[in-house]
Amino acid sequence: MSDVKNLMRIVVSSALNELIKSKGGECILPENVAVETPPNSQMGDLGSPMFAFAKSLKTSPQSIASEVLKIINEKQSFDGVSVSSVGEFLAVGPYVNVKLNKGDASSQILKKIYEQKEEYGSFNSEGKKPLASRKGMIEWNSFLKKEVSLEYSLNSSSISGIREASSSSYPISIMVSISSI
Repeated sequence: MSDVKNLMRIVVSSALNELIKSKGGECILPENVAVETPPNSQMGDLGSPMFAFAKSLKTSPQSIASEVLKIINEKQSFDGVSVSSVGEFLAVGPYVNVKLNKGDASSQILKKIYEQKEEYGSFNSEGKKPLASRKGMIEWNSFLKKEVSLEYSLNSSSISGIREASSSSYPISIMVSISSI
């Protein structure tokens, strides 16, 4: 998913930079474009708020989103990134949102899984292992009598996960959190 977010950042920042050229202002780097999950899935899969650019462009975030969308739809490719490979871009109020191209996103994820095999999920977006050589702690209740497999997911610089298991009629929750200690 981070790859898709980075592609969205490239498209939105490039379109913003074209808008900024016409109005005057400082260049926006892709890493300065926030990417969030919209509250409603009908608004898109990812969204980028335009509030941060309103002051420098001296216009409302809604009009910035509309103008950025217009530039995205006209150009269709930014810095080697095809807009259609990311998905369908929309202006929703003060946000530039995208409904992801699920086929391309899934294909990228499956390709990474195939390439990285058992190591998949261990790397961050820069290709480094952020959890390498870090100590962690696992806690659970002492009455746990049965072996439980833990599910986890990589979330930037920490691993956390919850897996429910049941021992007879007592539900047991185990929380694992590994971060810098």
